[in-house]
Amino acid sequence: MDDTKQSRGYVLGLFLVMNILAYIDRQLPAILMPSMRAELGLNDSQLAFITGAAFALFYVVMCMPLGRMADTMPRKKVLVICVGFWSLMTALTGFAKSFMLLAFARFGVGIGEAGLNPAAQSMLSDLYADKGKRGTASAVFSMGISLGTLIAFLGGGLLDKYFGWRMAFIVLGVPGILIAIIAHFTLQEPKRGMADSYVDTGAPPTFFETIKTMWGIRVWRYMMFGTGFAGLCNTCSTVWAPSYLSRSFNLTPAEIGAFMSPAIGLGGVVGTFFGGFMVDILRRRNPRWGALLPMFMVGSCAIPMVLIFSADSATEAILLFTYPLLIVPTHLACFSVTSQSVAPLRMRGMAPALSLLVTAGIIGQGLGPQIIGGLSDMFAPVRGEESLRYALLIVAPLAALTSAFFFYLGSRHIVADVAAAQARQGVSPTTATSVP
Repeated sequence: MDDTKQSRGYVLGLFLVMNILAYIDRQLPAILMPSMRAELGLNDSQLAFITGAAFALFYVVMCMPLGRMADTMPRKKVLVICVGFWSLMTALTGFAKSFMLLAFARFGVGIGEAGLNPAAQSMLSDLYADKGKRGTASAVFSMGISLGTLIAFLGGGLLDKYFGWRMAFIVLGVPGILIAIIAHFTLQEPKRGMADSYVDTGAPPTFFETIKTMWGIRVWRYMMFGTGFAGLCNTCSTVWAPSYLSRSFNLTPAEIGAFMSPAIGLGGVVGTFFGGFMVDILRRRNPRWGALLPMFMVGSCAIPMVLIFSADSATEAILLFTYPLLIVPTHLACFSVTSQSVAPLRMRGMAPALSLLVTAGIIGQGLGPQIIGGLSDMFAPVRGEESLRYALLIVAPLAALTSAFFFYLGSRHIVADVAAAQARQGVSPTTATSVP
């Protein structure tokens, strides 16, 4: 079957659904932490491990081999296997009877989800041109982060209230298995480089050549760290927000899900789409906006973060959460577009995989959450249930400012690095804008 005949809209929609499911399964433990803590007697360091390191450890380990597979074999196979596996492991989390079994289940979720971004982003870059609508397409795909988190918070909170936290994992894990089956029968593999009129040599570089090449691209390196700290900022607003609201203001998981889901869903969707839409427009005028836009956006969240975690009431905190939940996601499409623009054709799977190693595995969902949990446990003897508030008050604004600093560094090199990438890959006489 001709791989160019499949609707780009269908592929993008299918990938959006996959990303929604990924973030349902990734964020679900956040809203269920109070119930899991009560039943299994977990402390904050253990909760941090379950929501952060347990997932991120294997996510990091598997990102690179799965990214490599996306560059060397049909990406459809990578997606189908990964979506089905992580969804199965999410459902099995509902049967865990101990901290160790919870950890093993989260290991499995991390392994499966590691393959989504490398394969999906690589395929989208073959369907949407760099100077066309790639930023908007990347933003639509990234909207799954907010939509998935919304469903995890709202659906997870309601399921926890009426059926318990275990049933929440089971019910919300099963749909991914069905999507994997649908993708197996309907998804087609696009020709590599099709949208940009690049010629695929069919000979991917070695693993170490890829690492050396990508690390040597300065804008990619700096924006990767900027994205990592933006992710940590977002973690403070999503993963730890339910526990903060529960402990400081005695809200239940169902109340937290109901109150925060509009801000998470609407704010995140609007912010993510706005970032992709604007970066498509601004980059045509000046490529530096690919890094300057997220610099201004994420950096502006530092003061609101201070106000959120020093709030005197739940209403005040929830209203203030709306700003970072709207603004921080604007960085997502900016980095995705830049990454795919500077990565050689047969590195477009490894580029997001390598970046996820740092952005999610180490900073955003690995060491970052673990530091928050450790600080909270350290403050607990003095601050009691308010210890988490003080840990977040330290980490969240610092993460926003650090992210802005790295995006600024990236903006200094983006023009030269994109030009070098285009010269290195070579463009056929048919321009990249011929496929929008």
